[in-house]
Amino acid sequence: MNRRDAIQMVAVMMGGLVSAPTLAALTEGPSRLAGAPGLTFTAEQESLLAEICETIIPTTDTPGAKDAQVEKFIMTLVSDCYPKEYQDRFMAGMSRVDRESKALHGKPFAQIQPEQRVSILKMEEANAYADRKEGMKETPFFMMAKELTLFGFFTSEPGATKVLEYQWVPGKFEGCIPLKPGQRAWAT
Repeated sequence: MNRRDAIQMVAVMMGGLVSAPTLAALTEGPSRLAGAPGLTFTAEQESLLAEICETIIPTTDTPGAKDAQVEKFIMTLVSDCYPKEYQDRFMAGMSRVDRESKALHGKPFAQIQPEQRVSILKMEEANAYADRKEGMKETPFFMMAKELTLFGFFTSEPGATKVLEYQWVPGKFEGCIPLKPGQRAWAT
């Protein structure tokens, strides 16, 4: 296999990981990606996003989303790559999560207990699936947030090296090998 074929194959594999909003941003044109002013997040919004990400991938015996600073990755991607309608939907979704937290628990999302955070995000997830079932074509906030959190975490150094099995210079290609009991999935 030559280098060009390998690069094409990797591009095809990575294509499955790229979300619809990212594809939409790429098709919007080079002017948006070439440094057009993006969205800015306040410190409170950054903190809220960090807590949402940490609720999706919490710190346990392995690093969590906060350890990998996934919120900064998401803020950059949403701000610099997403079209305005996706940015607006993302920001409205974050505001809705905080409003739901205040309505149900009397405190902002960042100040409630982890179990309460999970229940609010499960409600968001149920609403997202219900919207999709009813034929909503736009990607709901929760699906964007979860997808970006997973993508940002598992492509970060802590996610790829401390959660997944990582081999810096992989050896020969073995297409299908059994995992030993308790072995982590491969990142490479």
